[in-house]
Amino acid sequence: PELFAPFAPDVVEQARRIQAALAKAGLFARAVPLKEKLAAGGVTPADLQALARPLPGARQNARGLDLSSLIPPGARAADPEETRESGRVFRYPEWDHGLFEYLPDHCLVKAFSAPHGDPDFYARVLAEHPGLATGIRKSFELLRPQGLSLLRRWPEGDEFDHTALVDYAVDKRRRAAPSDRLYTKRVKNERDVSTLLLVDLSASTKNPAQGSAKSVLTVEKEAMVLFCEALSVVGDDFAVAGFSGAGPSRVDFVEAKGFTEPLSAEAKSRIAGMAPLRNTRMGAAIRHATALLAARESKVKILVVLSDGFPNDLDYKGPHAAHDVQKAVSEARGKAVHVHAITVNMQNARALDGLYGAARHTVISNVFQVPEKLPGIYRALTAA
Repeated sequence: PELFAPFAPDVVEQARRIQAALAKAGLFARAVPLKEKLAAGGVTPADLQALARPLPGARQNARGLDLSSLIPPGARAADPEETRESGRVFRYPEWDHGLFEYLPDHCLVKAFSAPHGDPDFYARVLAEHPGLATGIRKSFELLRPQGLSLLRRWPEGDEFDHTALVDYAVDKRRRAAPSDRLYTKRVKNERDVSTLLLVDLSASTKNPAQGSAKSVLTVEKEAMVLFCEALSVVGDDFAVAGFSGAGPSRVDFVEAKGFTEPLSAEAKSRIAGMAPLRNTRMGAAIRHATALLAARESKVKILVVLSDGFPNDLDYKGPHAAHDVQKAVSEARGKAVHVHAITVNMQNARALDGLYGAARHTVISNVFQVPEKLPGIYRALTAA
């Protein structure tokens, strides 16, 4: 691609914005080194200190100035110390449908824990929806494995199957070929499912839900609470996370609960603390969620994506974003991860068929139906 487009459009736009901000401060930086830094993962204030020079006739000097405010959102590089020590920064490719190939290591995903929120939020949601919470618990208790199953007529097992022994004796007396399946076997019933609920934390979720003072995200968090209650009853391993984007160099993956973490007061507080962030760079978030699920040893792996619209970010719109999400979903299925999307307030439901597949997404017209329908959709996904 560098034969005709040395730098991605978002890199060119970020470099232009940084140069404009520097110019207001009486400074300038050469475009090519700036773009190279941005293409490699972003710039730091130290990079600007090294690259910035005073404009002709200006007496300004970059040394000693705090240039961090001149770096636009999505253009800042990850902290190298954090990257090296905690391993919390990940790189993923992005599909370019125009070039018909991947842009390698194009997106930088930064995973971090959600901040703590109202510690009473979780209990308050259950108190506000007592009938719904009770119904969900009873419904999911039916999915819980019931102890041991007794399997009859097995070639080997724990003890003799007396009915099979009688049939064996009769067949011998009749001089017919007797069956050698003479045993019973007790098998422990286990439900081996890992699920990740991935929630869109784009800025649009801070808007009030129609006819209510609650925001869209608040209602979605109520759905998360009931979802967690349901999975706790059935015993499935599950994780809850949110995602946002501000260009390819900053995709946030906000972790509220991990797979191995109990549904503790701390996890409940982090669910309450999830807040609207920036845009919707969905492909990279799905790839990171897929990587987490693929590392699980469960037989069934499910990724549920809860969003309020189409993918949308800097330089990530229209066909480019749609094709990248299609590719990310296809990659997930290639790794035995089942993806199901739940979209709220979506007018054109058919447009989502191209993103997820006609039978792999659900549209909910009213955000207030999400707490009721999310556990039901999950139950239908796993009942088979």
